[in-house]
Amino acid sequence: GPSTPCGEARDLLPAAERYQGEGYEDFLLKRAYSTAGSGLVPIRAAEVSARAGQPFSEGVQQEGGLLLEPRHQRLFDFSVQYRIEQGRIRLVGFVEQIVHGVGRYRGALCRTKFCRGLDPELAHYLMADCLPLYAEDGALAADVASWAGQTNYEGPLGIDAYVYRHPSGALALRAICEINPRHTMGLVAWELKRRIAQGRDLRFNLLKVEELRPDDDQPEVDASGRLRGGSLVLTEVTPT
Repeated sequence: GPSTPCGEARDLLPAAERYQGEGYEDFLLKRAYSTAGSGLVPIRAAEVSARAGQPFSEGVQQEGGLLLEPRHQRLFDFSVQYRIEQGRIRLVGFVEQIVHGVGRYRGALCRTKFCRGLDPELAHYLMADCLPLYAEDGALAADVASWAGQTNYEGPLGIDAYVYRHPSGALALRAICEINPRHTMGLVAWELKRRIAQGRDLRFNLLKVEELRPDDDQPEVDASGRLRGGSLVLTEVTPT
């Protein structure tokens, strides 16, 4: 996807001008290392010149600079969960992501079928043009496994991706937005899905204490011990 590494502040302006030529006026500055969208800064085209005149902070410089990329009209966020074991990559599954604002992760959705209930245009695009790209025997998975192998990383690995509306009006895929070589929240949601009754969807939310409701810890359990309704608080509620 479109993303330009900017090692110095002066690199921001030519990168922004290039994207303006493609019809974009809103951008994101992204740090190399961040969590749950905390390293993202939205910026307008008119503000880039001022940013380009200010040296990067010491922390940003140590990380190698910033990425500048267009701020897309995101329609659907999802993650692709893999496991790398003994140098081989295995596809675990796909999880819809709940993302707020410019990219703040707030949870996940695991439907009985991944595209069930989605807009028909979006569902067809996902099934026909997007999801096949992530096959474990495909070129993208091979590249990811090769990249992980450079540091001998093995274990769970998640790729964040999204579908967006291009300025031309067409649907487009950001095939890799971020790579998370760790046990991700998306994988937590996927594993929780195993404890959900057949035919039920799972919604996994990250909530603040003040967002909890009185009935948020009242799960409904079927005869086999699987959740069929209600909700369950997974961590101890600690006042902030």
